[in-house]
Amino acid sequence: MKSLKKLTPLALLLALTISSPAQDLGGDLALHKLLIEGEKWELVVDGLGFADAPCGDDTGNFYYSDMRSKEGIFKVAPDGKITPLFPESARAQSISGAKFGPDGRLYCCQGKQTRVIAMEIPSGKIEVLAEDMRPN
Repeated sequence: MKSLKKLTPLALLLALTISSPAQDLGGDLALHKLLIEGEKWELVVDGLGFADAPCGDDTGNFYYSDMRSKEGIFKVAPDGKITPLFPESARAQSISGAKFGPDGRLYCCQGKQTRVIAMEIPSGKIEVLAEDMRPN
């Protein structure tokens, strides 16, 4: 992961080479800002059922959801170790969007469950913030 300026969701899941800012796709995750010029993207995880909800924290960990997994959210440490965050009993499956808030909790959309939740890591405590909606 040394080729990344900072650990980002796209940088960990794609296999592209970006050679110049001319390949910028715009937005807040402009591709030329994710790699050191001339370096390649590195695949970190494969064999997923349906990956979604990519995000990172300020300590270099990367998080993603496998929508077809019973564990739901996974953490990839800077050393490449992949760890499921919550057991099936935590009801953290089908997360289609995630972002860390200023309070350190992971805010997640669960479209299938029609709700928005906040998860505390590593305790596993989940608070339902909104229900009966289709977040993504």
